[in-house]
Amino acid sequence: MEEEKITEYCDGNSLTLDGKIDELLRDCSQPTIFAFCGLSSHLAESVARNECSIPGVVASDSASFFSPSDFARQKKLAVAQILSADGPVLMLFEQLLELRGTIGELFDGKIIVVRNNLFLDGEGVPSPVDPELLNGFESSFDDMTPDTTGLSKYYAKSVKVGSAHLVTPIIPDEFSEWEVIDLFDRAAFALGDASAISEGVVPVSSAAFLEYRLGLLDGTAGPACVLVNARELESYRSALEAVASVAHALGLSVSFVAQQDQEEKVEESGRLLSVLQHYWGKDASFRNLRFYKNPDFDNEMETVSQGAISEFVVKQAEAAHAGSVDYRNVFVTAPTGAGKSILFQIPALYLARKYQLVTLVIEPLKALMIDQVANLRKRGVKNVVAINSDIPYGERLESLDRVKSGEASIIYLSPELLLESSIQAILNGRELGLVVIDEVHTVTSWGKDFRPDYWYLGPYLSKLRKNGMSFPIFCLTATAVYGGRDDVVSHTIADLELGNCRTFLGNPRRNDISFDIVWRSKSELPGPIEEVKTDLAEQWIDKAVRDNRHAIVYCPYQSHVNAIIDQRSVSNSKVLGYHGGKDAAYKKIVQDAFASGSCRVLVSTKAFGMGIDIDDIDAVYHYAPTGNLSDYIQEIGRGGRKRGLGAKACIDFFMQDVRYSETLYALSKFSQWQLKEIMAKLYEVYASAPQKDRSQNFLVSPNTFSYLFTNEKDEDRKTNRVKSALMMISRDLEDKFNFPVIVVRPKVSYTKQFVCIEQAAERSFTTSYGKYLRKISEAHTRYENRAGQHAVKISDMGAIYELNVGDMWANEFSELTFADFKRQLFTGKICSPTGEPALSNRLALDINYSMTFDEATSTLSAFAEALRKTFMSLAREGDFSEKEFTKELTHQLEGTSLEVKKPSALLNAFVRPVDGGGHFGSDRSFKCIKRFNKSSRNTYSRVQDVRYGVIGRELQAAMSNLTQTLGRLQPPEGSKHCRRYLDNKALDARYALAEILEILKLATYTVKGGDNPEIFIRLNDASKVKALASDSRYSNGVLRELNDRHEYSSKVIRGFFCSTMSDSERWDVVEEYFLGNDDYVAQVLGIDEKPADESAKAAPKVRHAVAKRPVGLSTSVVAEGASYEGKPYFRVWKDLLNSCSVGQEITDIQKLKELVKSSKLEMPRKDAVVCIESTDFKLHPALLWKKSRVMLFSASRADEFAHTQDIDWKCFILGQGEGIEAIADTLENAPKEAK
Repeated sequence: MEEEKITEYCDGNSLTLDGKIDELLRDCSQPTIFAFCGLSSHLAESVARNECSIPGVVASDSASFFSPSDFARQKKLAVAQILSADGPVLMLFEQLLELRGTIGELFDGKIIVVRNNLFLDGEGVPSPVDPELLNGFESSFDDMTPDTTGLSKYYAKSVKVGSAHLVTPIIPDEFSEWEVIDLFDRAAFALGDASAISEGVVPVSSAAFLEYRLGLLDGTAGPACVLVNARELESYRSALEAVASVAHALGLSVSFVAQQDQEEKVEESGRLLSVLQHYWGKDASFRNLRFYKNPDFDNEMETVSQGAISEFVVKQAEAAHAGSVDYRNVFVTAPTGAGKSILFQIPALYLARKYQLVTLVIEPLKALMIDQVANLRKRGVKNVVAINSDIPYGERLESLDRVKSGEASIIYLSPELLLESSIQAILNGRELGLVVIDEVHTVTSWGKDFRPDYWYLGPYLSKLRKNGMSFPIFCLTATAVYGGRDDVVSHTIADLELGNCRTFLGNPRRNDISFDIVWRSKSELPGPIEEVKTDLAEQWIDKAVRDNRHAIVYCPYQSHVNAIIDQRSVSNSKVLGYHGGKDAAYKKIVQDAFASGSCRVLVSTKAFGMGIDIDDIDAVYHYAPTGNLSDYIQEIGRGGRKRGLGAKACIDFFMQDVRYSETLYALSKFSQWQLKEIMAKLYEVYASAPQKDRSQNFLVSPNTFSYLFTNEKDEDRKTNRVKSALMMISRDLEDKFNFPVIVVRPKVSYTKQFVCIEQAAERSFTTSYGKYLRKISEAHTRYENRAGQHAVKISDMGAIYELNVGDMWANEFSELTFADFKRQLFTGKICSPTGEPALSNRLALDINYSMTFDEATSTLSAFAEALRKTFMSLAREGDFSEKEFTKELTHQLEGTSLEVKKPSALLNAFVRPVDGGGHFGSDRSFKCIKRFNKSSRNTYSRVQDVRYGVIGRELQAAMSNLTQTLGRLQPPEGSKHCRRYLDNKALDARYALAEILEILKLATYTVKGGDNPEIFIRLNDASKVKALASDSRYSNGVLRELNDRHEYSSKVIRGFFCSTMSDSERWDVVEEYFLGNDDYVAQVLGIDEKPADESAKAAPKVRHAVAKRPVGLSTSVVAEGASYEGKPYFRVWKDLLNSCSVGQEITDIQKLKELVKSSKLEMPRKDAVVCIESTDFKLHPALLWKKSRVMLFSASRADEFAHTQDIDWKCFILGQGEGIEAIADTLENAPKEAK
């Protein structure tokens, strides 16, 4: 950098923008706005004092700050200055956000954003606003209260870093039209080695590096050595180049060192050995473990002892306890049987003894935490407790009392319990020293599926640290892929917001486990495949028992476990079954029998195994794989744990076996339309308030979205689906726009609830607790007409009140936990003279009609008649599918203006719930459809299809109830809104009808109250949410990535079992897979497809000589069907349209109709049959281009399409909404002789 340019950025020891501003103004003669983004108040003063600047920065005796309120008073003056300018205008980015509407309409000049490039997207930038105002803005997030500072129109969030704040500016839609330039020049830098280290070491991914850059701006930074991790070099390069430039301008000595050369060596100090020997025996010693020395570059291993890792963790906790910000989080992967529990148990014991610090251990399974606590107590550890929902109330109180008194310092609990409880109630005044997340791979796998609270852990723990707590996070797992398309380590570090994290990556190889993989062809074995596979499993089990093996048999479904166990003698206790559907007592008996060895073979779903401590398992058999390769390796890793004991991993693998994991994934998979509907609903809830009362912050009940998940029977699972979907939306929009468009947090619990107070108890309760109550409505008596009955008298149990539960608990019952106070309140244990419940919970159902009530009534009646005819027609055929329902309903609605956008959701809204015994419950509403699985058999397989049927003769009554129930939701005269208070424990037909009204677009509904904790939502840019929800081009990137990863995982699993390899070669593949070496894995396993996102592909790290496996399973056309030769192409698409259902299939066909119409292209054939020769599996494409080797499948043949990924044809499927256009290119580019 030239000397004259350097001096422009500094004034003595502090930074100034005077030189930069002069440079911008010198080169500009046209009307141009320069908006400075990310300025501290000191730098904002440089802008404000320039004559080209608009007003807004207010000076005080000590400092100058941007004042939103002062700027509001001067907006007219500022606009006039901008519109009259014939040259450059200077302003802050905050001012541009405020004025962008006016500027967009009236200003014809150029807009340039000058961004503070010392900070990366996602890190935040400094703010010129008064820190006290920023503190108030930040508290609106923590308290989940409306923002009163006026900063929410500028910033999406604010985070305190040291004494300063970093804010995330809102990025408007116009941003893409503005030019963005760097505030500071960039200077090249070179990475030195360890010898270049001087004082002031600053790791690049630490909070210290943020503070250092802030120090550069305010003149408090000194010389430094910045440690740069090789994996982070490119992502941080722009900021590092800006640091080099600014430091040079200020005359500071800053060096940059590759962090792998300086990674702190971990060693034992000896102080933890006494803890180990005190509890594990006087001869106990720490085991040596093998970890990759530098997995980013090679496979070189190094030896690190358990004691050394435990010592490193203790040092981080000690640094946090001492108030340092330089402590690091820790992430360890080590193969099953490596003794991971000791790695966190020893530090927890030491920190409790030496500093009286508390350790929280977050475990995924109750059985796992109870097992670990029991094992510790057997060793004499007394200061450990487990807290979960299965533990009786009295025991939980006793455990919390022990924590408070200091008797217990190690607390095992689930993520759900942690998030729904007050951390203060758990710690009881104690200091938190360490948080352990065991089996941490569940954060990314379970967190995006059925345990979403794992996904919310990161923001929750970050909030604790932001609010003053200081503790490292220690993550452990046996299986986590590092890099590549199945990367778990990086995703988990990001999801948990670990930042500066030290990773210890163990080698997944288990050379003591051999493979016995038999690749089977279905053509060799007659009968349905389920029966064939069950027979093979039983044969293997019989031999295992004869050989006295101690083995686990893993099955995909509970039905497989039951089918195998039911074939065996009840008195044969050597083979037992285990799955999540069994009761707790039975599972405990089975666990004990298997652990003792009296049970020799355990047949189980994957519910058994995580964290089990049985060291003599010598064989693991898989009925079929149910997850990715990582899941499989973890499951077989439960064998051979005893030193010197080998184990065998066995499977009889059929090509069709991947369908089990496909089915399991499909059960939890979201659709893009569901996520877009949730976005639309969020905006609707936000906009439902009068404009003057609208708040970016609001609470929403998961029940508000229940109409999107009508096929879910379990209410808890429905709630979890909503929470997962909201987090997917939040993450995707932040990725798209570089700021949090939506902030989502599960709220701990209600502070206010709607209750119905029994008339007999109303006077005494209101006398004692009236200050916490607000009466909503009196009790009423009314008469309702019911089908087939006289008018029925309905009397409310009592008046409806709003109860401030939070204040009542805090002031009257603070000796109880909040959760237990609520439980006793609603069960009559407290506040009731009779011991019977004095009040009951109510759910407020708000319905807003999209038309007059009379119009809604007539429209619903028309829909009901169409549905009645649809169900009658389908009932004559017996049972029916979702597709058949869609087709018949479309037929019945022909000639009307009525339309159903989501027929699958409508159908499932009529499905009657099933009780625990599999019986259809009695229901006086309109739920007249039963849903069940039905086996469809052919020569090659038995497929479980979801089918529907009409229940008995209830159809007519059901449709009558549908319209009659609407009468119970009639709004007041002249209004389109009605509210009803429903018993949360017995939601009646009105709630179910609300879901149907929303599906049919006749009304929208929202729900408040109830037992489900509400979810906190903050809309930082409501207009973006509204626009994307209705944008047909938008699709959620997080969901696309999940689908892509699942598809890739299926190919890896299939290739792994279908490839002939030695045990050593197979473990080579496993090792490279876990290191993210996708190229190696693809080459060995014959995976030919590139990822949809090339950036997701990891660079190869280790190069092996690979023997290529032939790619493309052989096929033959066994029935050629009818040819379209000599006919025009429009006839092809017309015939196909006639055979397809409504929806995305039709959209895809219309696309193809425009793209594929040339008579020069090969004409297809219909009704053809293709056989995969190695498996004898038959394919039935909708269309087949024989010479071009192309097949097109209808959506109903998705199960067949899943088998085409490795065959020697290019195959496509209708109804997926993307990729179908490639058929045109394929046919155009087919070899000449093929046309």
